[in-house]
Amino acid sequence: MPVLRGFECAPNFGKWDEIGKFRAPYFAAEFRDGWRVPTVKPEEWDFRLIASVEEAQQAMLYEYAREAEWVYDYHAGFLASLTHPKGSDAAQLASAEFGERWKTADGGCPDPLFIIEQGIMFFPVPWALLEAEYRRLPTVKHGIGIHSLSAEEFAERSAWKGNYRTHAIEIDWSLPTTALRKAFDKWILTNRPTEIRVRKRNGQDPKDIFAKLKALAAYRLKRAGFSRSRAQSEIKARMEAAPMDTPFAVLPLYSSEGRWATDTKQVATNLARWFPDPRKS
Repeated sequence: MPVLRGFECAPNFGKWDEIGKFRAPYFAAEFRDGWRVPTVKPEEWDFRLIASVEEAQQAMLYEYAREAEWVYDYHAGFLASLTHPKGSDAAQLASAEFGERWKTADGGCPDPLFIIEQGIMFFPVPWALLEAEYRRLPTVKHGIGIHSLSAEEFAERSAWKGNYRTHAIEIDWSLPTTALRKAFDKWILTNRPTEIRVRKRNGQDPKDIFAKLKALAAYRLKRAGFSRSRAQSEIKARMEAAPMDTPFAVLPLYSSEGRWATDTKQVATNLARWFPDPRKS
């Protein structure tokens, strides 16, 4: 049986088998101090294929999640719990522990476990290597933070799970949208749980999203041992070998040592804030 991050995962389970062969090498990534030591392959720092702001939002979160070692461990344990429901008590326990101990971080980054669930078939394959149809991961089913539940799901769902609360409400759909919005706004103010910290809205500006991707690319090159000047030479060679028109500034081109240092340091800060290892909390 293949082993991912210490967990056994059963082979031969439909379409996952071929996908598993595709992504298995990425689970064997090297880590230092809890964070991945990236390679210098273009797919790790060239994000020019991103086609829209919406895709950039997903790519940014997905790629940042690829840096945290505990996310790989959680993901592998989760896969083991799916493929070995009776023989992976340790994997299921680890999965439950991660889910319970995760605490939402400031900075506008959603729960990384949600990212894993959305990209479960491919994580941790680099975003740039995914087929275009799979680079459109939905952020939610029906709006930010709202999920539709079937009757069966509602019956099985506990009253709360992490930052989520499950509510039963009646809606008079004959009312106009403006009236429903006003009523729902009032309902939210009345029913919002006081024990859950409200996330700061951050990172929604398209320029900010692409800046975070650019900084991540620079961080990876630096962590792989590249100086700024060497990285610039590598990037320019890539641009000549694989020219691509894009309106987005995502290549880590830096003319200033100061900016290079500031941005790469900020990535490390964001990673620590967005993806703290719940096993150490």
